[in-house]
Amino acid sequence: MKNKRNPISLIEDSFSSLKGYLDSDSAQKPVFTSALINELEQETKSVLSLCSTLNNDDNFIRTINSFVKPESDNGLLLKAEHFFISDLITAYRRNTGKQTDTSGFVLAYYYDALRNNHFADASAVTTLNKLACSDKFKQHLAHIQQSNILFPANDKQGKYFLLSALSINNDARLTAVTQHLNLFLNFTYTLSFNETNALYSYLGFDKKGVDVAGKF
Repeated sequence: MKNKRNPISLIEDSFSSLKGYLDSDSAQKPVFTSALINELEQETKSVLSLCSTLNNDDNFIRTINSFVKPESDNGLLLKAEHFFISDLITAYRRNTGKQTDTSGFVLAYYYDALRNNHFADASAVTTLNKLACSDKFKQHLAHIQQSNILFPANDKQGKYFLLSALSINNDARLTAVTQHLNLFLNFTYTLSFNETNALYSYLGFDKKGVDVAGKF
């Protein structure tokens, strides 16, 4: 599949570029460590590798794009990264009211890695902690969610596009996507599910009879 220009309007500034808005005199208790940043880099690179594989599958890309309400009528297809971010946002919102500065930073990190191919510098953990606690960052995080959530093409279509598209043919890559969602929830809310069905129940994902139950 040929590379296609992204039809979703990009947010001009990645979250890391907001450092200039930080109050250098404010003392904030660290909400995450450099170890977490390193783990996020490894995980998002793994997600990007999976996305690359999915993007090279023309049938999959056509199928998953049929599940989403198009942003425009220009015929351009969305890539796997767009669906991944939308699914992550949907999963993130399952814990509305329980988000923390750490969970917000994790979501923003995934966004910046998957959409901008940018990975925060673990050596700048002090600055990044200040960033994650700033009002400007919270505004940016809200913008990320609003601008990157996708909407089903019809009422019968679920909100988890990757899970739905891969479930249709019981695609083996469904296991990898499920594992990535499980890790995301562990990073954001320290949630962990050993059983696939337990994770799907939490997410509110109806696999419609597809037998993909199992342990991670």
